[in-house]
Amino acid sequence: MKLRTILIPMDFSEESENAFDVAALIAGRSHAELLLFHVIDMPLAHLFSGAKRIIIAKEAAEEVNMAQTYLPRMVVEAKDKLQAFVNRYLELRIRKQIALDKFTKDIANFIVAENADLIVLGFHSNGESAADITRRQMEEQIIHLAKAPVFTVKKK
Repeated sequence: MKLRTILIPMDFSEESENAFDVAALIAGRSHAELLLFHVIDMPLAHLFSGAKRIIIAKEAAEEVNMAQTYLPRMVVEAKDKLQAFVNRYLELRIRKQIALDKFTKDIANFIVAENADLIVLGFHSNGESAADITRRQMEEQIIHLAKAPVFTVKKK
């Protein structure tokens, strides 16, 4: 099997950084292109996704205000972080993609649409916070939905 594209979902954790390094080693040997994919979780995504959710005007105004205040800063920060990864391996072909959506929905759709040959996924195997549990659920969803092999990587 010839690898053309290796997808690395990036959340900028130690696990995803390690996954990037492993994917870079594989890409260096196989001449595959790396695709770094980061999703900025948008609190307003449910308003535009057709979700059946009733929200009160005050809640909607707060979410709009938060998105207008923080979203531009989050996009710039994500672009800078992704570029820092690219700069570590200038000899490799690396694409960057940022999406604004609900994290689990968008990453699953992107994986199916991109048709990568391999997914290298930083796997968060421990932690009991709500964020840790949500991450593991998202990672399990990626593994379940992916049509390509998924190579999971933990912390170093």
